[in-house]
Amino acid sequence: MQEFICPNGRMSVNGVCPIFEGDDGQVKDFNKPKEKNFFKFDFEKPTENAFEKAENIISKNIGAYNSYVQQKLGIPPIVQNVGRVVAGASNLSMGYAPITALAPFTIPFFAGAALNNRAEQQAAQQQSFEQAAAAKRDIQQYTGGGGNDGGNNQGTFGSSVNEATGARGSGTGFSDYS
Repeated sequence: MQEFICPNGRMSVNGVCPIFEGDDGQVKDFNKPKEKNFFKFDFEKPTENAFEKAENIISKNIGAYNSYVQQKLGIPPIVQNVGRVVAGASNLSMGYAPITALAPFTIPFFAGAALNNRAEQQAAQQQSFEQAAAAKRDIQQYTGGGGNDGGNNQGTFGSSVNEATGARGSGTGFSDYS
């Protein structure tokens, strides 16, 4: 098989140039659509933390842990941070690996992330409850139900009346569910 140079300046692979190439000449698995309103699954959408800097995420998580410990145990955040720095420095001074200096910060980081996630889930759950209540109010408003009038204005299920003969039951007439 003959090898040759592709138009982008790269060598062919088994005599074939890559079909899907981006503007940078790199091979792409697929071309992403350029439409703004193109459908995306929930896991493809950017998250809240997608555009945050790492130091902001770290300080937010440790801050959540500090405030939780302060609320529950009454230890101020400055005391907590000084304790972590002292523990990290003592690990270094005892000859442990340099990575052990970060160990006192890992538990607050992960615990703070869990606290933030729980708070976000509670907020989302509260929002979904509020949306469900609003939807229920809308349905009751549009169907005339809701019990505000003692049930006098609600339809009766199964009370179809044959308009032609006046007989009850399934007939060829219209059903009155008002």
